[in-house]
Parts: sequence; C-alpha cells; structure tokens
Amino acid sequence: MANEVLIRNWALIAALVLGSVVLLFVFWRVYLESARGKVRAGARGLRSHRRNLKAAVKAEAGAFRRLNKLERRADAVKPRVMGAAHGQLEEARARVKIVRDQVQIAQASLRDLIRAEIPPKHQAKIERRYLGTLDDSE
Repeated sequence: MANEVLIRNWALIAALVLGSVVLLFVFWRVYLESARGKVRAGARGLRSHRRNLKAAVKAEAGAFRRLNKLERRADAVKPRVMGAAHGQLEEARARVKIVRDQVQIAQASLRDLIRAEIPPKHQAKIERRYLGTLDDSE
C-alpha cells in the first residue's frame, strides 16, 4: 500500500521536498537580514579579528625571544642572521599594529550596528555580550 501511494504521488512528494528546501532557504535569508543576524555576523567578524590579534601577538613574542637569544650570542652569530631577526621582529610589530587597528574598526562597526539595529532598551545588554569592556581587545 505504501508503494502505491509513492508511485501515484511521486510528483507531489518531490514538490513537497523541493518546497521545503526553498522555504528553509528563504527563512535563512530572512534571519541573515534581521537585526539579530546582522549583529551575529558582525560579532563573528570581531571574533575572527581578535583571534588574528592573538596570533600576531604570539608571533611578535616569538620573534622577540629569537632576537634576544641571538643577541646573547652576538659574537657567534652572523650579521646577516641578526639583521634577518631584526627584520622579522619589525614585521611582527607592524602586523600587530595593523591587526589591532582592524580589531578597533570591527568593534566600532559592531557598536554602530548594535545602535542602529537593536532597540535602545536592549542595546547595553547586547553591547556587553558582544563587545565586553573596551580594553579587552588583546
């Protein structure tokens, strides 16, 4: 009996499955365009920039340690190697500065988005949730 239902109504079942997929896609797009979806997307971007900052700070610390290690043995280290270590440290510091700026821009962007999309009654709570305190950028 179940086979007969499937055989007779295969087109209806296929249309139902296709319609469900389209409906899910529409709901997903509506969510992404909602205030909550926009804020969450901004928060994801901010988290990504904060992860990049953490990695850049770690790379800077590694370059600094390597340079200190080489400076302790300066009499046995080639000038070319010492110069390369200095260059790596400067590049790491420049990257940290760039990524810090990106974090600040992402924070300001998210703050503006919260103030534009979220009702004033909930803004403070949402800002605390996604931005935390202002000095937690590191």
